Amino acid sequence: MGKLKGILSLGLIVILPGMLLVAMSYLGASHPLENTFVKKEWAFLQSSENSVEVLFFGYAGCSFICPNALIKLGNAIDELQTEENVEDIGGFFIDVNAALQLDRAQEYAQFFSPNIQGINTTEESLGRLQREFKIRIREDNEVEGALFHTDHFFVLKKMDGRWEIARVLANDTPKQEVKKILLETLKNQQ
Repeated sequence: MGKLKGILSLGLIVILPGMLLVAMSYLGASHPLENTFVKKEWAFLQSSENSVEVLFFGYAGCSFICPNALIKLGNAIDELQTEENVEDIGGFFIDVNAALQLDRAQEYAQFFSPNIQGINTTEESLGRLQREFKIRIREDNEVEGALFHTDHFFVLKKMDGRWEIARVLANDTPKQEVKKILLETLKNQQ
């Protein structure tokens, strides 16, 4: 019994610190896409004159998450323009409902802010976007027309004509934090 107790104690002394070190290394870890470059040259990004763009994947007709996220994003960008005189930050709302595309992404996005552009996709380009940004999309079997999808803000900055994913934020990130990150991204880009 004493020998077993000694082995367990030794195991805890050796193993526990290692486990804690590994666990601690994941606290505050960034998203795996952060600090990577967008591989494909997307026409909507290439046509952007902004230094920072925020991509949000959602769908027109979403009842709760997408509107709240777009209100937050629109307010953050609009407030940065008025409070900080920042003019080269914008957003893209990318409609993930390619199967039921109604070409209303632009109208939907503009409802939240003139600084958010709506992008409709084909099923083929949506598939490429899914792979590029590691987003998931699936139908909600309980609510007709509803989709479950990755609902992050992808903060991109233009670096030498290429777009880098600077930050990936959860949609529940507070607006003040979104503003702070957008401003920091812009300042780090210049």
